[in-house]
Amino acid sequence: MTRSGASTANRTAPGAARDVWGHLVIGAASCVLTVSIVGSLAYIAIRSYRNREDRARILQFVGSLENRTAAELDHAAQELRRRPGLAGRVLPAVVSAARRSGVERRQLGAIRLCSAFIDDTQVQDALFKLRLSLNETIAGEAVRTLAGVRPAERAAEVLSRCLDASTQAAIDHACVGLLELGEPGLAALRPKLPELPSERRAWIAGLIAAKRPASPLFILEPLRIDADATVRTRAVFALGGLSSSDAMAALTKSLDDTEPNVRSAAAHCIGRLIGQDFGADERGVERARRWAARQARASDR
Repeated sequence: MTRSGASTANRTAPGAARDVWGHLVIGAASCVLTVSIVGSLAYIAIRSYRNREDRARILQFVGSLENRTAAELDHAAQELRRRPGLAGRVLPAVVSAARRSGVERRQLGAIRLCSAFIDDTQVQDALFKLRLSLNETIAGEAVRTLAGVRPAERAAEVLSRCLDASTQAAIDHACVGLLELGEPGLAALRPKLPELPSERRAWIAGLIAAKRPASPLFILEPLRIDADATVRTRAVFALGGLSSSDAMAALTKSLDDTEPNVRSAAAHCIGRLIGQDFGADERGVERARRWAARQARASDR
């Protein structure tokens, strides 16, 4: 080997060693996040241990859920789904922890694990019962998880029954879930509207404006004629965010509402949609009516 070749080899060897060492460090670091929780699952899965030791290890695993990150819990869910036999032994304890551990972080961790098994009836039953929890965070997360039930028709039926929850967080998540389910969710939500307090109905009108679900008029029309003027006003503003001819027709009807604020809102929304400023008083409402009348005559010709 020439002196030049030897010099090159001497420079390369330390770099190669550093590369190998770097790979080892990165590999070790990537294991740190999940090694403890996966190790626990592997320990439980070894069949040679007696049942008592097995149960103790499962309880230890469940008791550690409160200290796990979201990434670790998701990885544990993947491991359990990959090993149905192990999941069958661990899941009942996880469901039990979700229902009544008494430790909020542990319950939330258990609920997150349960979300990977949302098609399991025992999981659905446990989460449905948790809708009545007086802990806003627990009840809300349980209902939010139930939105993952499939098919969508089943999820809509379950979420509509969650509207009797004890906390606003649970009711909010039920409403959001129903809107995001599309047609099945809207069909389940509409008959439940009269059972909700007026402030919740007004909030739903605003939520529709933000979420823009398919067929929004299906929900906005009963809200537009709601007994509460605030609800009607919010529904009118939600209609004003739509550009369909059906929305314009509904806004035109609200020009004759018994409440001045609703009439003014309708005139404002119509003006915004057609690029005119009718004003926010009764004269503006009258100008909007005249415009609507001209449009009706033109369409009849």
